[in-house]
Parts: sequence; C-alpha cells; structure tokens
Amino acid sequence: MKKFSRFLTAVVYLVGLQLLTLTGQLVRVPQAIAQGECSAGFYPRTTSLVTNGNFTVAPSTVYPLGDAGNDETVPGYFYSDAGFYAQVANAGTDIYPVLVGDTINSFSVQNGDFDGSPGVPILNQLAFPGDPTYNIAAAPNWYYSNGNSNNGDGYVVWAQDVSGLTIGQSYVFVAYISSVIEPPANYPSDPTITLKIGGTDPGLPDGTTILGPIVLTELATSNSSPLNGWQRVAFSFTASGTSEVLKIVDTAPSNSGDDFAMTAIGIQECVPVPDYTISLAHSTPPVVGSSFVETVTVENLGPGVAQSPTSVTITLPVGYTVNSGSAGIVTLTNNDDGFACSSNSSSPQILSCESATLIPLSDTQSFDFSISVGPSAAPTSDIEADVSVPLEDVVVNNSATDALAVAPDVTTALTVLTRTATSIVLETKVENIGTDYTYDPITATIVLPAGVTVNSGSAGSVTLGGANAADWACTSDSASPQNITCTHTGIMQNNPSSDQVFTITLGATNSVGQVQFASTITTTGDSNSTNNQSATTSNAPSGSTSLSNTGTRTFTALAFAGSIILIVISLNHFAHKYVFYNASSK
Repeated sequence: MKKFSRFLTAVVYLVGLQLLTLTGQLVRVPQAIAQGECSAGFYPRTTSLVTNGNFTVAPSTVYPLGDAGNDETVPGYFYSDAGFYAQVANAGTDIYPVLVGDTINSFSVQNGDFDGSPGVPILNQLAFPGDPTYNIAAAPNWYYSNGNSNNGDGYVVWAQDVSGLTIGQSYVFVAYISSVIEPPANYPSDPTITLKIGGTDPGLPDGTTILGPIVLTELATSNSSPLNGWQRVAFSFTASGTSEVLKIVDTAPSNSGDDFAMTAIGIQECVPVPDYTISLAHSTPPVVGSSFVETVTVENLGPGVAQSPTSVTITLPVGYTVNSGSAGIVTLTNNDDGFACSSNSSSPQILSCESATLIPLSDTQSFDFSISVGPSAAPTSDIEADVSVPLEDVVVNNSATDALAVAPDVTTALTVLTRTATSIVLETKVENIGTDYTYDPITATIVLPAGVTVNSGSAGSVTLGGANAADWACTSDSASPQNITCTHTGIMQNNPSSDQVFTITLGATNSVGQVQFASTITTTGDSNSTNNQSATTSNAPSGSTSLSNTGTRTFTALAFAGSIILIVISLNHFAHKYVFYNASSK
C-alpha cells in the first residue's frame, strides 16, 4: 500500500508540442509546467470553461448498454445532459452505486453527505465544504464511483473536451477527490487516480499523464481531516490551442476498497496576484468621554485584481469601543464600496469587515466609523488592522497601526487679586486641557519674591481660600525667599468644569514695590510641558513709601545764563526739586 500525503506532489512530465488527432480535429498538447499550481506572482481564478464540474446536474441516462468499463478500446459514454464522458455506468442518483453483474463499473451522483449505516457503516463521506485557500465554493453534489472491475487497467471516470482556452494563457486543472471508506477500515485496493490530457478520444483512458498516480488511503481522506477529507489535486499548463481534453482515470488494482469520490472539477486561470495594503487615520485627537472618527483605507497596488471579497479585521485598544462595547452591526459612513462591519463584545473589541466590491488596479476602498473613548483608555495605544484576500502573495504590507495618544495636559495661571501695603492675595488656577484625566497627584510650586512671605517666613501648613481650597494641601518652607508647594491628589477631569482655583494670603512689607510671582506645575503623563509655568507681576500699592522699582526718573541738565539748572522729576511721587548752580559763584 502506497503512502498518500495530504499535501499532494504534482508529478508532472514535460510534454512536447505535438499534434494529435482528436475527434477529427487537430489539437496541440499544452506545454506542461513543472508544478501543480500557478507560478509565483500568479493565482488561480476560477473560470466557467468546465461544464458541471460540481455535478449539480446528474445524468438522466441510467445503466447504459454495453460494457465499456471492461475494455480500454471501447469509448465510454457521453452523458450529454451532465456534460461529461465516462466509461462508468450511471446507477442513479443518491444511491449506493452497485455493480451490475460484477462486470460494469458504476457511479452515482450524491447530494450531501453519504452514510452507509446501518448496512455498510464503513462507507461514510461528508460533502465538500469548499476551499477558502483557493477561493473554491462548497459543492454539496459529488460523484461516487464504486470499484474498478478492470483489475488495474485504467478506465475514464470523468473526461471533458474543454474549449475557450486562450493560447499562451496558463491554467490549472483542479479536482477534489477522496476515498468514501472511513477509518478504521483499511481495504487493499485504494482509489488510484491519474490526471491525463489529450488522447485519441475523450472516452478512452489514453493521453499524456500529467499528474499521478495518486493513492487515496482511508486515513488520509477521513472525514476528520481538513476539508472533510477532500484532497485538492491540480496541474498547471500553458494552452497552445483553444481547446483541450482533460481526463480523470482510475487505475485501482481491484474493486475491493476502490470507493472513489470527486467534485469541484474545474479550470482556473493563472492571473497576476493583487497586492493589498491598508492604512488607518483618526480625525481628531482622542478625548476621554468623547468620540472620534477612524478612517480605514484599503489599496490594491497591483498588478492583478482579486476575484474574491476583501476582508478587514480591526482590533481596538482597551478603553476604545463601538456599539458601547457590545456585539452588533457597526454603523459606517463614507462607505461607497459596500463594506459591512460587525463587532464582538470582547475587550479589547474586534471588528470584522468585508466588501464584495473588487478593487481595481491602483485604486482604493475606504470607510469611516466612530469610536468612543472611555476612562480606561491608556495614555498611548494603537488601533490595529489587517486586510486579506485569498491567494495574495505579498502580505508584508497587509497590516497597519494608528498610534493614539490620550493624556492629560495641565496648565496653570497666577493672578494677584488684591494688594495692600502689607498683604497680597494670590490666586492660583490649574486646568487640565488635555485628552484624558489626570491619574497621579498634581504638584504646584510657587516661588515668592523677596519681601513677600507666608506663615511669617516659617515652614508649615498654608491656609488656603477660594472655591477649591479643600482639594489642595500647601506647605511653605523657611527659605528666603520662600517657596510654597501645593498638592492635588484627586482625579482632575479634562473639561473646563473641573478647573481648580485656590488663593493664598501673603504678607508684604510696606517697602516692597513691584513684585513677581512664579509657579510651576507637574503631573505624571503630562502631554505638554511648555504650558506648565506661569508668572504674574504686581506694582506697589498706592501709598507705599518705596522708590525702588516704582517708575523711571528723568534727569535733565539745562544751561541758562552761565548757570546749570538740574531738574529732578520723580514721576511716581510727583515731587519736584530744583537745583540752581551758578558757576560764577564757585
């Protein structure tokens, strides 16, 4: 018994360009390529050249006369309504294909699963579920051939004269095959399949072997295997004519275990693969408690066009949601390409999107959707997206990320509310103008000018006033000049209604003139440090006796009648002094 690998290796022979006589016409045998699938950079696109390859139409003629299956020189039958040749007698539809007098090979077209229980429980075959890897649709109908009565001689189980080929075009002839017998049964005569091309007649098992023989063991094709045990067999060729005869031949040594199933027979053109790429962009910076619009763009860089839907998977970071975090249909906007998206209810949330609209070369598809930002959103995170289309070769550019920054941005402003000769009331305002709450304490450090003190210049707790005095705790040091350190330990929202204002009453000596206060504010994760400082200046109050830093003084020397007149004008105190100096009296 030969070992059958699930990953079939195409045993391909190079066929010369020779002329053969076929049904009265001269046809050229295609040049075979030494592989079973399309070459790199191409993928198989299903065509309509093969008639009824999924057996949706069952032959109407039952038990044709003659014994073609026992003689390789007698052509098989052409089942015109089903569109194929076979050296196998049709036993009927949806039945066990019994042998007639143990001399004629028989088949039956099945619709759905076949279960031989209770009479023959070893016969069990699930229907073909489709092969998404190669964009092959499910085929519930399939062909069941029951045993080789030729005892090793080949006979045609399916053949078709395929027309409509394009000279020079590469194609893949493909079929999905299986053994109907289910393990643990292990019969000595496994289906042994050969794919052929050409020959003298579609109804004869001659022609050039392109692939095989392929032995289908019960274990390798069990229903528990991928695709319900159906194995893909394929060979590629370059058409040198507009038509060709394709054949599937069974050469099993006997009918003891040769229960052969096949379906999804077809021709696939080898066309250039597409190259899809994806990009993401958000409309505005994410703000906790609000929403923003995300744009998804898929582009086909070429050189080919996909023949199957475009699939996009989007993973949102924790704290970002659609549909309030629930599963459901996602509302899309600017969606001209027929995308449909749905969300799950996991955290992080995942969106699954698909469009059946094919993307032309160098063209794009895009859509928008809204994302809500919750309080659990991290300061920095990424939206991730992947695009896929079957059989694309270049996948390194199929993913994209959109970096999001959600962070607080604290700023401060100092204002002198009132000032007398001996006291100053200083107001501190703190705002969070960022896109997220503050997570850690906010610290404000206020530097007092010389001559201005709190707690009479001593270290200690500072008494606060103002609307938010209870939210802050301030202490002073005993340095000269003094510093005041204030701490806010609660969460500060990122909206104007959460602005924090508190005041400090300071002492000042009567001699202090113009003064300047400075403040610096910090918190963990602050997204912008350029607005963390503030300063304010206050002039001396009315009635102060100080001349320091209170204005400008102008000195003007005038010469008059041999004397120097010095006029000193103090603009701040409006005091006038006149000094007359007579040079002749020196």
